[in-house]
Amino acid sequence: MDAAIQKTNDRLNFLSQDKEFLHRANLRDITLSDFTTAMNDAKNEGREEAEKKFESEKKDYEKKIEKLEEELKNIKRLIEK
Repeated sequence: MDAAIQKTNDRLNFLSQDKEFLHRANLRDITLSDFTTAMNDAKNEGREEAEKKFESEKKDYEKKIEKLEEELKNIKRLIEK
């Protein structure tokens, strides 16, 4: 086995016997998991907000398009007279 790998393995075996180290490592894992969950939740909330905003803006644009189409019809009627 490579000397660096052996040294790392020996150190890991030593640390794995230390209850405080194991406790801190466990807390670190929990914290990372909580952070990942929070980031994913925020991402999903952002996506939902974007969808709501899109739907709202879509309705506004649809109304504007309807008004423009009506104005176009009126202009065509005036031209035809």
